[in-house]
Amino acid sequence: MTARRYLALVCLATFWLTGRILGEFYPFSPLGMFNATDTAASRLFVVDAAGTARDIGNYVDWRCDGELVFEPSGDDCPEYPYAAYDEIVLDHIQSHPAGAAAAAGEPLELKRRVFEVPDATGPVEVTDCPIMNCTARRREPSFWIPRL
Repeated sequence: MTARRYLALVCLATFWLTGRILGEFYPFSPLGMFNATDTAASRLFVVDAAGTARDIGNYVDWRCDGELVFEPSGDDCPEYPYAAYDEIVLDHIQSHPAGAAAAAGEPLELKRRVFEVPDATGPVEVTDCPIMNCTARRREPSFWIPRL
């Protein structure tokens, strides 16, 4: 075996072994996140007074009832995995609060939509879980809306 092949083999073995010892640590991770099969996902959204589901990024000047905790009220909501989108929504609402001079907003209901696949061959079940009531002002239409 030549020195180059031996060195390449040692490097690959070291990389593989480091990934197994350190676990989920980039760039040595064995990519265990792809091993599990998720059967549920969720998304936060708002419903306006007309009953239309809208994206949270379309609103500014937020006022909400109580603390911003995105746990559904009630036990009817199915379990859902962690979603980093929740922290993005929290940051958006906290960074766009209603000031003293803010125009009156429209009433909104903050909800979580849970998508669940209980059976691999069955349909997707969609459940809307109420979280809290808020008021916010719809952002003026523009060509660019920050994507949440």
